[in-house]
Amino acid sequence: VCQATFPNMVYRLPDEIRLSYNGDLGTPHMIPALYRDDAAEIRVRVSLGAYPWHDPQKLVQLQDYLYRISAGALAAPQIIVGGYETALLRLTTAFPEEIQALGGNELQISLENGFELTLDLSLEYYRFLCELMAGKEGISPVGLTGEVVVTLQQPAVANAEAREELVRRVPVRLNLDDLASLPLNLKVDTQTISPEMVQITNEGAAEIGIQGCSARLLQYDPNSLVPIDIFEGENITAFPLQIAPQSTVAVELKPKELDSELFWNALQLELIGSEFLKTPKEVLDRIHEIAPAGALDWQITAECPLFMREVLPEAYQNLYRIEVQINRQGYTPKQIILGQGQAQGQVKMQRRLKEIISQGAEAITTFTYRVRNIYYDHQGAWGEEKRGEGSNVFVFPNASEND
Repeated sequence: VCQATFPNMVYRLPDEIRLSYNGDLGTPHMIPALYRDDAAEIRVRVSLGAYPWHDPQKLVQLQDYLYRISAGALAAPQIIVGGYETALLRLTTAFPEEIQALGGNELQISLENGFELTLDLSLEYYRFLCELMAGKEGISPVGLTGEVVVTLQQPAVANAEAREELVRRVPVRLNLDDLASLPLNLKVDTQTISPEMVQITNEGAAEIGIQGCSARLLQYDPNSLVPIDIFEGENITAFPLQIAPQSTVAVELKPKELDSELFWNALQLELIGSEFLKTPKEVLDRIHEIAPAGALDWQITAECPLFMREVLPEAYQNLYRIEVQINRQGYTPKQIILGQGQAQGQVKMQRRLKEIISQGAEAITTFTYRVRNIYYDHQGAWGEEKRGEGSNVFVFPNASEND
């Protein structure tokens, strides 16, 4: 901890580096994309957003302590990351030869603004990374681990060579259970004298739980750079709270020491123990649902041998085309039209990353299909649904007597 050059501001190293939240995606910042390398091997490139995290209880204790020892010169100071010269990221996770960041496993980073870490992995090690990020049934996730070696700033001295470097280490722990920040917006009615209510809005796409909060009531004056006075507050609203997506809850507060002459015009609230109420596995499934499948398109070729003949059998003289409908549960059906001169057709099927990871990208994939005859003078009925697998299927017209 050190005082910044700006009034009522303090530099502090974070307690941990954690996974950040991506508001555009509505999920933690973990963005996987599949591709094939030059050797046609399937690989996954994963972007992880990392951000400094401060323990909210420690922040409150620090602010109270600074207020006491500075005789009010530091009153509810803004605490930010800073006061260092260099920050070097090192990964310490398992299989360092297989789980490496692009640019190497020692990277110069910016702590105050957070950073993005990109990994390039085989499909096998991406599955292992998912296990690290989401954990197993009943077991908390270990996460991708590492440390940031921080060299602190020091006052200039006459003999620069004699100056001893001050180095601190900040742990890195990126997983889907403990995030650096959540999409919570706090709002106070600024028109109210001595406000006693804070509106907390969940701007995310998942339910959020909050275990508690710590409040300070501040008295500001426009002519002062720092609050004139600070009073400790306590909750009237019972915790823990659960806030549904895009919903708002009100937290009521009061001064800990009741005094009719107390006056404040601002509130400072630190939320304690805020977390997604979805399990890390559910969060990972959501990430895979919205992630692009990349270069691994699945193409199915349907072929009707009957249309390879120049003349159709007598039973199908009135047959013009056949329509093939390919279905997979959870996806929009795809259609292929076949006929004479067009005995073969292709269709690209969607594949979610979740399926590719769970089954293996080269696994034989199954689907169902059915056929409908199209005659010159009418349309037949759909035939029986059949099971297909792989990338090719041979189809035949339905018996004409059934149409």
